[in-house]
Amino acid sequence: MSVTSQLTDLSEIDRVWLAAVLDCEGWIGMSWGYRKHGKAYWPRIGVGNTDYRLIKRLMDLTGVLSVRHYISKNPNAKEQWHWKSDKRSDVDRILKAALPYLILKREQAEAILSLPGWHVLDKPARANVHDICRRLNKKGRMVA
Repeated sequence: MSVTSQLTDLSEIDRVWLAAVLDCEGWIGMSWGYRKHGKAYWPRIGVGNTDYRLIKRLMDLTGVLSVRHYISKNPNAKEQWHWKSDKRSDVDRILKAALPYLILKREQAEAILSLPGWHVLDKPARANVHDICRRLNKKGRMVA
């Protein structure tokens, strides 16, 4: 089954679950780095958790298999798994599936989905979405 069909064929309960996990355990934002043509921005979503079963369910629902396993040097810390995608087509499909049910990270998802097609190199628009997501994802008290 392709990733596209997996996400369009999700039941409403699975889409609600996906949104809840992104809202509560995940992150939605823009990453940046330097490429041969200068600074580049790309959308990225992910979920980190200490229970692999949650990560496995994300992989099964989305078809995105990018997972990293972390073991802290702190003997009291639990091991962690981080599921992520920075492939534009996967990010778009996942966010579109979850969007109707997102609450906490809805603005970040809408900002990323508002970007022009990936083939359009609109760096100012991407930089603006990066700034929006960075402001919305900032920890601590929100200042108006």
